[in-house]
Amino acid sequence: MNNYNFNNKKILFFGIGFYDYDEHIKQKLEELGAQVTYMSQYPNLSKTEYIKKKIIKDYEIKILTNYYEKIINNLDSGYDYVFVIKGEFIPLWFMKELKDKLKKTTFILYQWDSIKRLNNYFELSNL
Repeated sequence: MNNYNFNNKKILFFGIGFYDYDEHIKQKLEELGAQVTYMSQYPNLSKTEYIKKKIIKDYEIKILTNYYEKIINNLDSGYDYVFVIKGEFIPLWFMKELKDKLKKTTFILYQWDSIKRLNNYFELSNL
């Protein structure tokens, strides 16, 4: 028996797209009663975009900026939790805007890697 009651709780889940971990986590949260909106921390790239990001300076920043601008502009404000695993690709400006937009929401940052490997850990954890 579990002590977690996520019935009718809305969770915005930012996963890392590592194998099928995100899908298993999402399914478990849903089994516990949550309504989960899953977002990958990194957009799916076409072959052309992938090549451009490798050869054009700052192209990856443009891709990520466009991706996160679309998310913030289309986001519902009724989430109970924002759950982020790692957060390596999430820009700080996005997290600040997200916190401004979702003032009553609980934010959870989960790390399974050493924080030595994560350049933005302290910035994300202090928002």
